[in-house]
Amino acid sequence: MSEATDKECIQRCLRGNTDAFSQLVERYQRQVFSIAYGMTHNYNDAEDITQSVFLKVYENLGSYKQKYKFFSWIYRIAVNETLNFIEKERHTETLQEGNGASDQSPADVYEEKEKNRILHQAVDSLSIPYRMVIVLKYFNQLPYIDIAYIMDIPVKKVKSRLFSARQMVRDYIMERGYPRYVE
Repeated sequence: MSEATDKECIQRCLRGNTDAFSQLVERYQRQVFSIAYGMTHNYNDAEDITQSVFLKVYENLGSYKQKYKFFSWIYRIAVNETLNFIEKERHTETLQEGNGASDQSPADVYEEKEKNRILHQAVDSLSIPYRMVIVLKYFNQLPYIDIAYIMDIPVKKVKSRLFSARQMVRDYIMERGYPRYVE
């Protein structure tokens, strides 16, 4: 038996089938979590936001317009919920690095962690619209058209913000004396 399409799951869910909604959650929870985590850098906050997103999706499933991609609709809800959370909480915690074994030398491991730390600081320094476009493009690998839909702006503006955001990240890194991290 093949897996149901989003459209089929939505139709079954609207008829009261909770298993169909579980399929949608399973299909998209990683991406939603990734957006929330990419913006907050806090695992617990991202989990809370993810739960909130799927609660909103469930409550508003009847208002979803099937002419749009379902995942874009969910992403838009995820971005809005994350922005609402950030606005309410007004805090961002640093990304916690994993401690897995590696074939790298201690110096290489340190250099990689330092590069990641500086990069995350640079992204965190951006205002929300610029940070969001970076997270959606580079952490979630979304195409411009989907980012435009999620952010409710034209594709041209997405490209412009992305260009500006990359320049701001580059400037941040250069101003702090890490030119080796800029490629």
